Amino acid sequence: MPSAQTLLSQLPYLSDETLKRDYLNRLQWTDSIAKMLAKVADRTEAIRMVKLGFEIDLKLGTKLAGSVKTPFQDEGLELLDRQVLPPKLKIRLFGISGSNYAIPYLEQALNDPDYRIRENAVEALGAIASLAVVFPLIQGMNDKMPSIRQKSAEIMGNLGYSTGIDALILALEDSDRTVPLSAAEALGKIATPVAITALKRVFSNPDYSPTWWSVAVALGKLGDRPALDTILAALNHSATNTRIAAADALGEIGNEETIVALLNTLGDSHEFVRTRAAYGLAKIAQDSVVDQLISALHHPQYLVRESAAIALGEIGTTAAENALTAALTDPNEWVKLRAQQGLDRIRAAIIAPLCGNDQNSAIELSKPLDEILENLSDSSSFVREKAAKILGQIGSDRAVKSLLNVALTDNTYSVRKTAIEALGNLGTSVAVEALLYTLNEGNSLVRQQVAEVLAQVGEGEIVPLLWEDLFTTGDLYLLDAIASIQGRCGYYSPSSFQDPST
Repeated sequence: MPSAQTLLSQLPYLSDETLKRDYLNRLQWTDSIAKMLAKVADRTEAIRMVKLGFEIDLKLGTKLAGSVKTPFQDEGLELLDRQVLPPKLKIRLFGISGSNYAIPYLEQALNDPDYRIRENAVEALGAIASLAVVFPLIQGMNDKMPSIRQKSAEIMGNLGYSTGIDALILALEDSDRTVPLSAAEALGKIATPVAITALKRVFSNPDYSPTWWSVAVALGKLGDRPALDTILAALNHSATNTRIAAADALGEIGNEETIVALLNTLGDSHEFVRTRAAYGLAKIAQDSVVDQLISALHHPQYLVRESAAIALGEIGTTAAENALTAALTDPNEWVKLRAQQGLDRIRAAIIAPLCGNDQNSAIELSKPLDEILENLSDSSSFVREKAAKILGQIGSDRAVKSLLNVALTDNTYSVRKTAIEALGNLGTSVAVEALLYTLNEGNSLVRQQVAEVLAQVGEGEIVPLLWEDLFTTGDLYLLDAIASIQGRCGYYSPSSFQDPST
């Protein structure tokens, strides 16, 4: 099989079927082909590859449409626009193209009466990530829906262009709580003199509102001394909520000075402040932080030892686990409790990806199957959830029908979720069929849970079924499930365009 470098010279001589079977349908070739297409000077040959990509997979065709030479991308995206697709799916695909030629299509969507379409358009603009998307994002920052204004500000910060600074400065005064927070963070990321001046103007009025705290964090990350000093001073404020906010802010900033302050705050008089300081240290989670938390387990004040145990349980490294094990002999009952809780959390995190086990699983697994099945009808949601989890480990197809019924009808979210995960753990064809049935019959929340499980256990043969569902419903989480399955099997269309000998 020729390499990607030689494919460019051979392109005019390869048949459509050869290109689809040996190259386009194989995920391993996608990036190489995309780079190659940027060098194809013949519009006809370039668009031919895009068309073949669309015949195999919509995401593939879209990526190739955005990979051809810039003058050809308009024609490639016209091929996408001609597709009859749910609006949300088409918008997502325009974003995947990464092409500036997609921007006019997305600008149209920003005027759609359905706010969900406008939200999708903003997210798609963020995926394109060029300077040209800033102007439609500014339009998004004037949308009547706060969630769209907030997302537009967030994306502008991630892009880092200074062009939209004026809109972000205005957003600091937005009436919705979430918008100024994202605007402040965005201005901190852009960090031009104008952006910093605007942040300092808000900072000069320390009303301790959420906006003020977000501005303070943004300035603190930039190393602004007055901002950092003010946050550090707030750790001694008489109001508990102010101390909590200060601890949260220091956890976001995460430099050496804030680490020292958070370690000292582990001994605060209020439990909530101590806990937030512990979570802040866990978020920083540097080796030096772990070492200092381990040392704090020997602090003379038990409140400090207790808070250190909470933080180490959240961090969950081997060193943290060893320290918590030693802390089980602490003379204070609260410290021992926090150490045990931390160890339970660490061990659960290790076990959960493997089998969803819990401490009583050996006992539960030894019970007769009929008894476990009966527990699915118990009045206690805790008992039903445990039974569903155990059935997912037993591996019997006898459990499928009962789990399917629970997944569709149980009135408790956690029980339905566990039943769906249990069907995925069974991994049999019967269980996968039950998951597909649940996908068709369940409500929107159940469908999303099923899609997440199918993404992990589904095989290539269900990809066409997921595409059909996606074309009908426009539920974009199905696109993620399809991509996950394709990634495991290595083909876009697992049952087509393959050489039978492979």
